[in-house]
Amino acid sequence: PEIPEDMMPLYAHYRALRFGRCVSDDIVTLIPRDALTYAEIDAYSKLVGWQPTAEEVSVLMDIDAIFESRDLKGGK
Repeated sequence: PEIPEDMMPLYAHYRALRFGRCVSDDIVTLIPRDALTYAEIDAYSKLVGWQPTAEEVSVLMDIDAIFESRDLKGGK
């Protein structure tokens, strides 16, 4: 499914957190990192001057759970 337009800024933060980038002459490769942690979100937000709400952090973790094929909200 497509991401709603109003969610694109949050999804851009997710991509920056979750994927490393390898850029060559004509191709960009996204390299997935390990599953997100709250500490990584905290460090990233300080680095880029972004103050996510608790709901935004929850959405980031939920997106990552879907990407990792984990159950949402810490289930197994």
